[in-house]
Amino acid sequence: MKHKKPEPTYIDIEELLESLKKDVPRYSCFAWIGIPDESYIIELKAKGKERSLTYWLKLQQDTDGNYQVILDVPNEQEKLIWSKDPLQEKKPDIQNEDSKIKAFIIADEYIIDNFYDNVNLLLLNALWREDPASEKQLSFIRSNKLYPEEDITKGEAFIIIGLINYLKSKTTSASKGKNEFCFKREK
Repeated sequence: MKHKKPEPTYIDIEELLESLKKDVPRYSCFAWIGIPDESYIIELKAKGKERSLTYWLKLQQDTDGNYQVILDVPNEQEKLIWSKDPLQEKKPDIQNEDSKIKAFIIADEYIIDNFYDNVNLLLLNALWREDPASEKQLSFIRSNKLYPEEDITKGEAFIIIGLINYLKSKTTSASKGKNEFCFKREK
């Protein structure tokens, strides 16, 4: 019996950029990317002996709806950085919000402690973010068959490129049969 491949989850670029302006600044000073499964990701770079490595820090909900912080290490298994202690007294009304706030605090501290060279690049209020997107950024985005507004900023392009890179890093033979993310395209 053949298993039906799940429908992809579509990501609307405009909604993505709008959520960045409304949602993330409530929790963090860094440019986290919200993805449709209620997770947040941020791309981190580290200089290796031979080349630069890309890591992904991810905030995602566990099966109880609490947020946890996970480091996605290249060519290794994901590493749990923090998870709310399930033995703590639960406050049903604000449990998820509390764990989300705590997860952002822990993740931001982790970035500062372990990826300090990335801090200026990741700040939401960095001045460079308001400059118009470069032709190189727009070219990369277009090469992935996405066509955002021409007047997007460098910061918005940085977020779109980060999400493209994250999705590409997750597109492996191991992900076949799992739900995939796709961008909504205007016709």
